[in-house]
Amino acid sequence: GKKKFLVLTDEGVFFFKADSPEEFAWAGEKMKMFI
Repeated sequence: GKKKFLVLTDEGVFFFKADSPEEFAWAGEKMKMFI
């Protein structure tokens, strides 16, 4: 299955489904930026 997570920010919610470790790592960077 895919890794899924929600990121809550002042501007709303960011939802991401990661198919691979690389995508998950990329989303983690985005998550830091959005927060």
